[in-house]
Amino acid sequence: MYLSWVILTCCKGYDGWARVHFLAACSMGQATPAGALLSSMIFAFFDGLSNILQVLKIPSEFIQMLPYLATIAGLTVYSIQKSAAASRKMKKIKEVQG
Repeated sequence: MYLSWVILTCCKGYDGWARVHFLAACSMGQATPAGALLSSMIFAFFDGLSNILQVLKIPSEFIQMLPYLATIAGLTVYSIQKSAAASRKMKKIKEVQG
């Protein structure tokens, strides 16, 4: 919780998507500094990849979408993992009770 507060207060000069990247990294990293760092490195990799791939003859709009697609894909995978974990936890509770 503290890490997400720091991210929101320190990123006042960034645009909305930069905050989404930061909050996604915090969520995917489970609010730990090491996890947020690893998630941020993944997003930075895709951001750098989009800069490198701009020399190709692919329309720049597609190349510039890479960091955003990585964020959406990362949050989707994270959400699926969290819901699967919650489902397993509920099954265990039902087995213990019933």
